Amino acid sequence: CLKDANLMSSPLVNITIPVFNRFHLTQKTIIALYKTAKNIPFVVTVVDNGSEQCLRNRLIEFKESGLIDHLFLLPRNMGISCACNIGWRAVDAPYYIKLDNDMAACSPFWLKDLFQLWSHGKPMSTLGPTFTRSDLTKNPGTIVSDDGILGICTSNLMGSAIVIPKTVSDILGYWSEDYGLYGADDGERGAYGLCGAASILLRRQPVLHKRRQIRQL
Repeated sequence: CLKDANLMSSPLVNITIPVFNRFHLTQKTIIALYKTAKNIPFVVTVVDNGSEQCLRNRLIEFKESGLIDHLFLLPRNMGISCACNIGWRAVDAPYYIKLDNDMAACSPFWLKDLFQLWSHGKPMSTLGPTFTRSDLTKNPGTIVSDDGILGICTSNLMGSAIVIPKTVSDILGYWSEDYGLYGADDGERGAYGLCGAASILLRRQPVLHKRRQIRQL
């Protein structure tokens, strides 16, 4: 898949960022994606959930400047699941990444590195982060490779930077929109926690970081 990615004219990955305020963090997230190497074709889809006007204006500027490929400005906060699904359905790509707007790539090669690490796992799986190293070995099936460590998740997989193949979403569907508005951070992760496809946790040298206090992936 990675070998053929350079030959693809259509995106391999749809990176969807649901946005609600966080003016400075949102900009850093998007700018980091703009600096990402294009050896794996991807598009950036941003869905704003009724942020303050200053941020919406900046998102429009980013779209006009080419930092954002697809931009949706919702009239009000319709909930994170709804925003994620709008971005997800906007682009027919083999892989979907839901990226929080306080996550930023530390390396321009983070996307290639993630797929290289994931290649050691099962294709019918989802990939997400853990910030607790013990999570990687608490379930049978941990894979240790030169590219990093993959652990098996049998409960909820974190949604702050989750990768979902179309082969999985075609079976399981999209995010459940029964969850509430922002503030219910736990809700966004439940849809792919327990499923027929394996959920994989990853750990390697940090390729993304999360800002509040820095959380590394």
